[in-house]
Amino acid sequence: TLPVNTIVIFVTAPTDGSTLSMYEDWNTTILTHEYTHILHLDSVEGLPKALRAVLGRIISVHRASPRWIVEGLATFQETRHTSAGRGRSTVADMIKRMTALEGDFPPLGNMDGWQSDPPGGNLRYIYGQDFMQYVADRTGRDVWTDWVHTYGGWVPYLLPAKRVFGESFLHLY
Repeated sequence: TLPVNTIVIFVTAPTDGSTLSMYEDWNTTILTHEYTHILHLDSVEGLPKALRAVLGRIISVHRASPRWIVEGLATFQETRHTSAGRGRSTVADMIKRMTALEGDFPPLGNMDGWQSDPPGGNLRYIYGQDFMQYVADRTGRDVWTDWVHTYGGWVPYLLPAKRVFGESFLHLY
C-alpha cells in the first residue's frame, strides 16, 4: 500500500495436489485474487479517509483485519469471478471433509495462524472463502462489498459485521 499499490505475481502455475491447482486460466485467477487485495485493503471511508488525505497512505484500517478476512475475501472473489478458484478446489474439499470426519473443525479465531499439520496456512483461504460464501448466500450477493466500505470507516472489524449483517461474525460462524 505504501506509497502505491503493488502486487507481485509468480507466473508459474501451481502443481497438482495444491489447493491452488483448481484454475482454468492461472493468470486470471491470480490477478483476480491479488487485485481484490488492492481494492479491499485500500478502501477507506469517513474519518480514516480524511486522515489519509492529510497523512497519505499510512492509514489503512483493513490492514488490521484478521488474515481469514483478507485471504478469505480474495479467495471468495477469485472463485466468484472465474470458472475455478479455491472455492471449487477438490483438494480444499478433501481437507474440509477430513476435518469434519476427525471432528477438528477450526474455531474462527484459529483460522489466522499457521499449523504444522496440513493444511498448514491454508485454513484462512479455505475456511475464509467458505465463510464468505455462506454469509453471501444468506444475506445477499454484494454484502461483502458493503462490509468493506462500512469497515473502511470503522475500527475494530467486529463492529461493522453486526451493522452490515445484523449478526456478529461469531454468531454467523
